[in-house]
Amino acid sequence: MSLFPLYLVNFINALGFSIVIPFLVFWAIDFGGSEALYGFLGATYAGFQLIGAPMLGSASDRYGRRKMLLLSQLGTLVSWLVILMALKSPVIEFFKFNWSLLGTVHFTLPLLLLILARASDGITAGNISIANAYLSDVSTPEDRSRNFGRMSAASSLGFILGPAVAGVVGTDVNAAYLAIAVSLVGLFCIWFFLKESLVKPLSESPCGSQTKRQMGAEIRDCNEKTTKSFDKLIARKPLLHLFVLYFVIYLGFNIFYSTFPLMAKTVLSWSPSQLGTFFSTMGACLVVVQTFVLPRLSKYLSETQLLMFGAALLATAKALLMFESQFIWFVPVFFALGNGLLWPSYLTILSSQGDSSEQGSIQGYGSSFGSMASIIGLLAGSLLFSQFGSAVFVASSLIFVFVGFQGLVLKVKPVTVAS
Repeated sequence: MSLFPLYLVNFINALGFSIVIPFLVFWAIDFGGSEALYGFLGATYAGFQLIGAPMLGSASDRYGRRKMLLLSQLGTLVSWLVILMALKSPVIEFFKFNWSLLGTVHFTLPLLLLILARASDGITAGNISIANAYLSDVSTPEDRSRNFGRMSAASSLGFILGPAVAGVVGTDVNAAYLAIAVSLVGLFCIWFFLKESLVKPLSESPCGSQTKRQMGAEIRDCNEKTTKSFDKLIARKPLLHLFVLYFVIYLGFNIFYSTFPLMAKTVLSWSPSQLGTFFSTMGACLVVVQTFVLPRLSKYLSETQLLMFGAALLATAKALLMFESQFIWFVPVFFALGNGLLWPSYLTILSSQGDSSEQGSIQGYGSSFGSMASIIGLLAGSLLFSQFGSAVFVASSLIFVFVGFQGLVLKVKPVTVAS
């Protein structure tokens, strides 16, 4: 099965999201919010993703990956339409309050619409976990690491072009229009080019509930073969360890994603185009790592060793941010090297812990752990930055030191689960 349509969909999703990344922190503040509220917006998305991702992941095990990817992409399209409404709405203030943690927040019509957009995108944000499950369905153990690396490279390429395109279109309204167009293209690609990866989604099982006994032997109803419950999955110790590791990795990432745009705006005095250039540089380095470096290193190093090496590089990148502008352009390089080695390797390990009938559930529950970490990381990062400034990156660096040490005790092997 050709994986190009799946790579293309991931590229389009990353492109659409990254087009507006340089504007999000400015919208959060200009619409009446505060620095800390920027983290709250990210946590809104993650909170609703915590609810939606497991449901969509499990539904993809039962009804098929393609249908759930379509639903997820539709939710993204709706969110961009609501953001466009926010940009075109008059600034009408409903109320305001002053809280020591969030500062003075003016709840205006555009700000409330922006919160609604992040919530609607989050509740249908199962596209990443479903795409990971799709790739697990069609990958052999030999090409699993290479395929995950290529999919990560496709996403990284979208992150390169998105901020660069945002700088070309100029205004945030034009960026929103472009994100809507890109989301429509994503829907088109899934509908016309992406084939279903499950051989037989469980909803299409030929067995009926009346089939209970044949020739004196009891036959289990095929409709009873549903996705694994969470408690059954975590009964496998490697999976529980991997889910916790998912949480810790996402915590480190989201402290960075909530604090760096704030530092760029308030400390470095960057414009949206400068912030876009930073993320484009980081994305370009990621593509190089995942396309050329990871496939070669994976021939000589195990996924666990790559995870440890990547964690060390990410810890270095976060530590450099404490020096603010002095080493700022070394950060994208170290971040890309670390992320490009760590994350595909982690996903390869996670996807090996179950068969195709469980991948939606496994990836969905993993996303839930990531969502919980996102809520904590985005809120804590923005609040801590408002109190301690760039010193907050110490916490993010130490988190990845911890992740690296987990590679020493992480003992996993492919699990074949009886269907």
